[in-house]
Amino acid sequence: METSTAIRGDSVLSGRARVIMMLAVLMLVAGAMAAPGHVKDAKAASGVELTVTKWFSPAFPTSVGIVGGDFAGTFAGVVLERRVVAGGQIVHFKASYSVTAGANSFSVLGEGRQNNEIHTGVFNAEVTAGALTGQRVHEEYNVVSCPQAPSGLCFEGTIHII
Repeated sequence: METSTAIRGDSVLSGRARVIMMLAVLMLVAGAMAAPGHVKDAKAASGVELTVTKWFSPAFPTSVGIVGGDFAGTFAGVVLERRVVAGGQIVHFKASYSVTAGANSFSVLGEGRQNNEIHTGVFNAEVTAGALTGQRVHEEYNVVSCPQAPSGLCFEGTIHII
């Protein structure tokens, strides 16, 4: 049995969620304009590795979080489409997110798969705006307990920009 949910426009996103996403985009644009290409020149040859901790807030489908590693910043994302298979054990999804980190800011769009039985996930994407535009993104994460999330669950992992 398969369940599919497409998240579209104003019918799902609350006013607060739209404001969060608009602020994330504005911060991304401002950061990208500050010093375009900074990360691309310095890190592209060896790649960029970031740590991420994110959670749904105020609720699904929007998420927020923090980023560290090669540079520090904030995370803002949205699940665009979600399909649950294997009796709820596997979730396929499409998502976009932005990392705001001054001149290193970027946005991605991609697809992922989460295994709810072993609490792990993988997300593959492409940088669509900001620093490192056009580069590939590979993220691996674990679903963990955390106090800052309204649901009590966070997604903690590593983002590799290749």
